[in-house]
Amino acid sequence: MMTAVTTAIITRQITIKMSTAVTFGSLGLRAGIPAL
Repeated sequence: MMTAVTTAIITRQITIKMSTAVTFGSLGLRAGIPAL
């Protein structure tokens, strides 16, 4: 039970971090390309 819950929480946090990184990455590219 605990292992499954921990795995689910870790997976959710990794997914949130990845989606956040993708969002900031795309925003950074849009802001960075005109600056270059």
